This record gives sequence, structure tokens and C-alpha cells, in this order.
Amino acid sequence: MIQMLSRLEVADNTGARRVRMIRRLGQLTDTAGVGDIIICSVKDSTPDAQVKKGSVCRAVIVRTVAPIRRADGSYLRFDTNAVVILDENGNPKGGGSPMPFVLSAICMLLVAGMMRHIFAMSGIESVAKGAYAGLGIGLFFIAPWTMINNAYGMRPFKLTLIDGGYSAIGCLLIGAVLTLF
Repeated sequence: MIQMLSRLEVADNTGARRVRMIRRLGQLTDTAGVGDIIICSVKDSTPDAQVKKGSVCRAVIVRTVAPIRRADGSYLRFDTNAVVILDENGNPKGGGSPMPFVLSAICMLLVAGMMRHIFAMSGIESVAKGAYAGLGIGLFFIAPWTMINNAYGMRPFKLTLIDGGYSAIGCLLIGAVLTLF
């Protein structure tokens, strides 16, 4: 359970790092658990944060070190206490923009269009040949591009392998589907 003046980590992308609980909303108890809404003061934040240091805001507790008993008898315990900061309507304040998803959908359509053009020009018409050609495009065009971007972003090599695998499998599936029509 979280007590008054407890320090908590922030588990969202508002830029706030640590907060201190001032009060629990709702019942008149001094402790709060997972799912409770609290009033907190931001103690540490990044310079470009949406929520600045010293501001008072509402947050919901999402992780506690104190064990949580489930209905089946098992216990759930986390390493840290954490909150997600809320806006005036009770929604998470650090909600991301849908723009990355829109851009990725547009890029996937462009890749599919390019693959369809390559298939038509080279006479690929069977599902197996389309899947094979799609795998080649994923492995030899898109995966190296992903590797270069991840290398410049200083991301771990395991993440690069996962992203490259996703792009290869995605192009394989696109290639197989494009030859069906």
C-alpha cells in the first residue's frame, strides 16, 4: 500500500519522473493501492516535460511493491511503486499521437504497391513465388534499412534482429497475399 508522502515513479511519457503522494481521492484512508486515484506533486521531471516539476496533478496507481492477492489465490508484486498521470477528464495525460500509426500504414501501402509492380514486371504469379520474392525484399531491402536506423539510434542489437525479422515476415506475407489477386 502507498502511504501519504510516498515517492513513486511515473510510468508514462509525460516527462515527469518521480512524484510524491499528497492525498488519496475517495475514501478517507491514509493508504492507496493499485487502481486508486491520488493527488501528487511532481518532484522530478525532464526539461521538456508536459508536467513540470512542482506541479500538482492527479494520478492513478498502476504498480505497488506490496503484494496484490488475486481471486485464484496467487499474488502479484512489482519491483517499484508507479503511477500514470491523469488529465482533467481522468484520461492518461501522456497519450501518444496516432500519427506514427497512420504513417506506418501509408508506408506499408507504398511497400505493397512497389512489390505489386515488381511482381507484375517480373511475371511472378504463384503464391509460393510471391512469398519467396517478398521474403527477399524484406531480407535484402527493408531489414538492412532497419538495421541502419537502429544503429544510428543506438538501439540494442536484439531489437534490430526482432525488427528485421518482423519486416522479413511482413514482406513474405504481403508477397503471398499480393499474388492471390
